[in-house]
Amino acid sequence: PNITEITSTSCMFNWQAHKPLGKDTLSYILQLQIYRKENDYIEMYNGELTSYRATNLEPGVDYRARVCVIRTTNEGLSLNSPFSSVTHFVLPRPEDLAAALSASKALDNRLLNSDNREQQSSFINRYRSAVHRKFKLMKLFENRTLTDQQWAFVISVVFALLAIFIAIFANVIYSKYNNNASISVDNTFSPSSPGIRN
Repeated sequence: PNITEITSTSCMFNWQAHKPLGKDTLSYILQLQIYRKENDYIEMYNGELTSYRATNLEPGVDYRARVCVIRTTNEGLSLNSPFSSVTHFVLPRPEDLAAALSASKALDNRLLNSDNREQQSSFINRYRSAVHRKFKLMKLFENRTLTDQQWAFVISVVFALLAIFIAIFANVIYSKYNNNASISVDNTFSPSSPGIRN
């Protein structure tokens, strides 16, 4: 899901609508999880709309959100799709919003003083871009742990590199041993040996 209209305690989730097959009805489930604190997802929304405003969220908390589609057939059978990829987000703290608001006001003053009226954008767009920049900065410096899938990937890469190193090392040793053995074998079967005719 996409996340818009962000405040310190709420946000709007939007996701793409799916096409129904025949007369089947579609509904959506939006689930939310507090990352690193809860193992289970909490169902936030179950309905036919493709957007939902979540309220009473905590600022500064790392959340994960996902959506799935439920197709209900004419016979009443419900078929769930797999969940979408997880969207991570952190709502800004009130002091971060105040900083973004003051930056936006400073930007307003500079734009009003300049003659380039085309460069002015609405307050909401400037606010969104300032908050978006703040989120990027927060995510750059945020210390995250690796997920189980990321650890599995790292371990498999290390194992593959170790296997390649062992194979190269074994090949070097084997080729040195074979070169020494082949020299002695070549000397024993010289043309002057009995039983070999040219």
